[in-house]
Amino acid sequence: KYPTLGELELRSKDHLMRILEIEDDELIPLFIRSKSNVHTVVNARYELNFEQGDMLVYLGKASEELIWEKENSSSLQN
Repeated sequence: KYPTLGELELRSKDHLMRILEIEDDELIPLFIRSKSNVHTVVNARYELNFEQGDMLVYLGKASEELIWEKENSSSLQN
């Protein structure tokens, strides 16, 4: 449906957790790319030592603006 890979720079581990809570078929998180390693999303929830510049690599047509909107709308619902 959306065969595009995108990257989003993560601001913090909390930022990553909020993005992972978004349920949308336009944003499918694949892995976290850091300067020194690649982490699966499952392991990142528990084992990632966040570093400035870590990138979330995702499949989908979602843009940074769309992710920001979805992230903020889901945090307003909580």
